[in-house]
Amino acid sequence: MPPPPPLSSPPINPNLNLKCFTNCQLCISGELIAQDLYFSPETGLLTPNYYYRSEGVERIDLGGAVVAPGFLDLQVNGWGGWHFTELGRGKEGEGDWLGEFAREEVRGGVTGWWATVPTVQRGRWGEVGF
Repeated sequence: MPPPPPLSSPPINPNLNLKCFTNCQLCISGELIAQDLYFSPETGLLTPNYYYRSEGVERIDLGGAVVAPGFLDLQVNGWGGWHFTELGRGKEGEGDWLGEFAREEVRGGVTGWWATVPTVQRGRWGEVGF
């Protein structure tokens, strides 16, 4: 099997602090590869592997976990009978609901989401199709 393709990114300033996920498996071209993943916390960019660099790198042991791309849910109004406009009002079970919602999103491959909060008054929801 050929070696995995290198992770590519623009050139990185060697003076930047780096973080390294170590003891992990990267999902590269649909295959799991045991390889460290270096990135810049300042820019968020993946960097070439700095095997020779020991200073300025914070190593984070992932214990064999898989690092893979995920989906972003760019518009979610709510889930499971809850609407994001209800959060922060002290409704019982609010924290449990938010945690379960986040776990359910991950089950579907979603790794980030943005809550959509309508800009209409609650009394008008029926008038605008909610």
